[in-house]
Amino acid sequence: MRGTRPRLRHLVGAATLTGSLLFAALTFASLPAGAQTTGALISTNVSCPVLSVGNPNPGDIVMSGGYVISGQAWDPSASSGSGIARVSVFLGARDQGGTILGTTEPGLGSNPRAFSLTVTLPDNVNAGATFAAYALSSVTGQETAVQFPIFVGTPTRNTSGFTPTPVATNVTITTTCPRGAVGPSAPAAPASPAPPNAPSVPANTPAPQTGGGVVGNACPVLSVGNPGPGDTLNPGGLVISGSATLPLASQGQGVSRVDLFLGERDQGGTFLGSAVPGSGPGGAGSWSTSVTIPDLGRSLDFAAYAIGANGQQTAITFPVWVGSLPTRVPGTAPTPTPIPTTMSTTSTCG
Repeated sequence: MRGTRPRLRHLVGAATLTGSLLFAALTFASLPAGAQTTGALISTNVSCPVLSVGNPNPGDIVMSGGYVISGQAWDPSASSGSGIARVSVFLGARDQGGTILGTTEPGLGSNPRAFSLTVTLPDNVNAGATFAAYALSSVTGQETAVQFPIFVGTPTRNTSGFTPTPVATNVTITTTCPRGAVGPSAPAAPASPAPPNAPSVPANTPAPQTGGGVVGNACPVLSVGNPGPGDTLNPGGLVISGSATLPLASQGQGVSRVDLFLGERDQGGTFLGSAVPGSGPGGAGSWSTSVTIPDLGRSLDFAAYAIGANGQQTAITFPVWVGSLPTRVPGTAPTPTPIPTTMSTTSTCG
């Protein structure tokens, strides 16, 4: 089944993002050496840059050569524009000798926060690596970094019959902001109602806290490991998996559930089921659930929605083939039109 194999997600990230994949949005503080999880909230006027990487995603397999990196970055304290002097991207952590891939400034079309950068990934790597992005504020001089693992090149084909170990999907967010600094936050949006037959989730789930600072309007960080864009979902049982976390959350992962659909939920999509972070084998943020794929015999959008305990939501949609492939008629084209491998990410975060 194509849906169970690691595959290249060679997204050409949309320059004018409707949202960002892995919306690693944060307005929080940290020790310069790592992501802070404890500590008292102190009074300060310094806010942290917000950095969201839309492409690539944690755990992605990306081919060598030309590649488009995209996302959003801004400083909440900026009176106009993004307030970001530059976004730098590296293969490997910058302070550990990583290779710089390029730099850019946010500002695409009517979206001053969006950025897009075409880079060249090195040839013949065929190994796991750390993708790292850094957003430097032009207002305060503070910096926020997002790091996560990817695989560069073509993985070695598995001939043992065992399922290959997936690339990890953990995300690390650090910032140079003084300890306890928090930026402005908008009122949390009301939580989306659960779809029919979805597991019930208490409506009064409190927003997780970190170091005395509330999660506020932070966006859930959502990654879908299986299936992938353009996959064929054969009829019958399928294990869908990924990860979902909420920046700043210290009590659990801060994501109530991940709802899965064939077709977009708000356009009458078919509900497949829900998963809860912590149910997967990859750690506290990983999720996994078994669903039943109908034999539709046509392409359709796969959609996943991460519902944060703060009422915010991040959605990922991409096309797949659902059901049995059509039988080729003699004399027709030897190969069917491939399913697109584009991915769309949206969020309720402002």
